[in-house]
Amino acid sequence: MTARRIWALFKVYDIVMQNHASIEHERLRSYVLTRFFLLYLLAEALSQADEQGRELVRDPASFLEAPRGLERLRVAIGRLLSDLLVDLNAEVKEREESGNAFDYKRELKSPSAVRSLALNLLSSYAKLVKRGRTSSFGRDWEETGSE
Repeated sequence: MTARRIWALFKVYDIVMQNHASIEHERLRSYVLTRFFLLYLLAEALSQADEQGRELVRDPASFLEAPRGLERLRVAIGRLLSDLLVDLNAEVKEREESGNAFDYKRELKSPSAVRSLALNLLSSYAKLVKRGRTSSFGRDWEETGSE
């Protein structure tokens, strides 16, 4: 772990915190473990997304050091998180409507429940990317660099 990596990961954390307000369920949004779940979800999505996503997980500082890096990361990560949060909001709402409320306090403390929820959300995101209904991190990163 280097100071450069810590600085970069803090910037990524800041981007996540700016986007986490999109969580509609107020208690889930304010629950402290939710932000760490979002970081985990983001890391998994980036690791599965494309080569640039995997590179961001390996060396986030190199992205911040790119021209307009922080601005580009805000856009690309923001879009990715937006897609994931739409599905998270839908999952929570669906569970509440079915009478099986999302017990966020219990589930976000359970490694197996976290993996299961993340897998559901990530599979939905992967389908959207493959069908061309949303762009991947790498594509968003490249597009924001050419503006």
